[in-house]
Amino acid sequence: MSRQITVAAGQMGPNSDNREEIVERMIMLLNEGKQQGVNIISYVEWSISPFAFTTQVLYGPREVFFDQIPNELTKPLFQKAKEYGIALIVPYAEQDGCHFFNSSIIVNEEGEILGKFRKNHIPLTIFQESGKATYEKLYFEPGNLGHPIFTLKTVKAKIGVQICYDRRYPEGYRILSLKGAEIVFNPTNFATYEAKARANTWGRLLQARALENGIFVVAPNKAGTERGRHNVGRSMIINPNGDIIAEGKNDGDELVFKTIDLDDGTNSRAQRPWTRDLRPDLYRELFDLYGLGKH
Repeated sequence: MSRQITVAAGQMGPNSDNREEIVERMIMLLNEGKQQGVNIISYVEWSISPFAFTTQVLYGPREVFFDQIPNELTKPLFQKAKEYGIALIVPYAEQDGCHFFNSSIIVNEEGEILGKFRKNHIPLTIFQESGKATYEKLYFEPGNLGHPIFTLKTVKAKIGVQICYDRRYPEGYRILSLKGAEIVFNPTNFATYEAKARANTWGRLLQARALENGIFVVAPNKAGTERGRHNVGRSMIINPNGDIIAEGKNDGDELVFKTIDLDDGTNSRAQRPWTRDLRPDLYRELFDLYGLGKH
């Protein structure tokens, strides 16, 4: 018996400082999701604010970019999702007391908050061209929630989340798949910084993560030019064979959706039983190389 679920990547174009307008756009994508029979939508990384930390110096307090959600700003979005019976993954800059994280909140089809994921790997990237940089490491702490699994109501789908730069580290995906994840959502804010070769890498790592773990990957990505950052867009949905089965454009808001059968992942893992051939006894050497072995 098939286990079908319709998943969607809520691609978003450039964000302004008008956050109420941003939420209205997110609701428009949600409305389309209702029309298309979508069960879960994930928005892009930092979905309810612009990508702010491209400079070492911020003018004004950084707290204006951070939230604790749900809040009054996001209340209409969460209410509408509950009305429609659509699960949500809403990425945002999270303030937790005096701590700041790059996070995603996960809400099921009945509006119940299942939990959150905090981005584990925080980049600091400075390009040769002046003014082209990502200074996330100066403003965010690494995630401290590990790799949680969340179960949706629809066909009891087990899902996990990684955020943007996390896709470059296969260990997180491997942990999620070993814990039973069938779909991994990877909200992203990936810019070219004028480098064509960089744009060409979009999707390759995600396809590898899907293939090597026999899982579906849903990757919403920011599109268009925002504050001088040229974002790749092309949000995608990838099957357990590593094939891109749905892909967006690269200019603005767009709902990229697909009905998938989770049994395809089960069959893929049965045909390529990589868990059978794992050698965790050999992988202990990694701990020694990282200086984490027992002394």
